[in-house]
Amino acid sequence: MMTYNHHEYIGKAIDGALEQKTDFPYRLIIHDDASPDGTGDIIREYADHHPDVIVPLIERENQYSQGKIGGFDLLTLLKDSTYLAICEGDDFWCDPDKLQKQVDYMNAHPECSYCFSNAYDVDSHGTVIRERINAASSRTFTPEEIIQGFDDFPATASVLVRTRDFLTVPMELMTAGQVGDEPLRNYLMTKGNAYCFADKTCCYRVLTPGSWTSRFKEDLTFSLSQDKAICDYYKRFDAYSEGRFHAILVGKYKKHDCVSCLRSLDLRKLKKLYKEFYRKRSFIVRLIITIKYYCPPINMAIRYVHYGREKGMKGYHAQHNFFKDLGHPMQVDPWLLS
Repeated sequence: MMTYNHHEYIGKAIDGALEQKTDFPYRLIIHDDASPDGTGDIIREYADHHPDVIVPLIERENQYSQGKIGGFDLLTLLKDSTYLAICEGDDFWCDPDKLQKQVDYMNAHPECSYCFSNAYDVDSHGTVIRERINAASSRTFTPEEIIQGFDDFPATASVLVRTRDFLTVPMELMTAGQVGDEPLRNYLMTKGNAYCFADKTCCYRVLTPGSWTSRFKEDLTFSLSQDKAICDYYKRFDAYSEGRFHAILVGKYKKHDCVSCLRSLDLRKLKKLYKEFYRKRSFIVRLIITIKYYCPPINMAIRYVHYGREKGMKGYHAQHNFFKDLGHPMQVDPWLLS
């Protein structure tokens, strides 16, 4: 469990871990990166009451600001474990059988290297905002499907992986900027396949102050730097995987490149990229794009008929608000970039 300035949320996260019902022993390793808000004190109190389960790692100095991962030996801490489940300090597990179900599946399926589940998105008060659905029913995903990605990325707190795989991730593939989820997920797809439980086993807290998602949305300089770092990562992973997922990674690279151009208002480069996407689409798709751009009322009417009033209007306004938030008059259909 990784945490920083999660004083309001850390208790809920720890409780969710302690409430797991398993037929195997487990340890809860909590790393606090020298939070100034008292998060460390809460962790110590829990550790005093559950010394056989909780391993507190409280930094004296913030490691992240020094460009370090942490002042501890990860290999020593995890050497005796078979599986590793991840949960950040502002998220929490809501299913007491989460670990047992995932471990049982992984034990029975050695070909699986990444196990995750559906989740809930919750606000700062823990109120459910919506369901984060990656699979309508429990099923296996191929490496190509996982690397292609989802409309909603898998909640970090839903993940269970094999410790031996986690410890072999090359350092150059560990992160993409400040993003660690996708690099880990992609690397594990070179080891096996993935499985998603349809059960919603955890809660992902959205847009908490100071979170990566919050900064990405609010800080233009930060978001541009992250876009570049992610694109650079795709090149590194493509080389590491010897081109196995090249077509997928090129598409994802270009998508981030387009969005980065939108944010920075680089119209010349954006126009070139847009033309490339447009030319590769079928006649029907180009027709749909033209209708969306030149005839918004027709687009809205089609969405109304196809999706129903509430969902159709929501999607229509979401598209237009996307460009309004960017402060840019040029419309590029987000769907085209997927």
